[in-house]
Amino acid sequence: MALAICSASPCAELSPVHADSEDGAPDRRSPRYYSIQLQELRHTSELEACRTQLSVSARRISDLEQRLAGAMAELSRSKAEARAAEASLSAARRTEAVLRRRLLSSMEKSTSGVTNGGAGIVGEGDGDAWQRLADAQAELDLDI
Repeated sequence: MALAICSASPCAELSPVHADSEDGAPDRRSPRYYSIQLQELRHTSELEACRTQLSVSARRISDLEQRLAGAMAELSRSKAEARAAEASLSAARRTEAVLRRRLLSSMEKSTSGVTNGGAGIVGEGDGDAWQRLADAQAELDLDI
């Protein structure tokens, strides 16, 4: 039975019959033969270990790519939600500004009504209107 081995030279066949054959391969009884066989086994096992590591690495890469795609999708959703929240906040701030202007306008009219002898929106004896204005101002302050 001839075994192929790879060394620095091209592959050669081992002859199990002769100690020193024509091609210089050692006999099965010689230590050199077993040394070459051991080197071949080590080389084979190293290749198998490398293939196993490569397979594990490929699975890890695939898993990481899937996780990255999921994270990118989540990031896109989060950015869209942030843009929507920012738009909502801007609209709320505009509404607040309009309500504050209305409140100030109402308060100015009521103040001028009090100074004009009660001819304005809120007269001297209209405590409920003043309370409603104060409540509206407090509500606006709480919403901020």
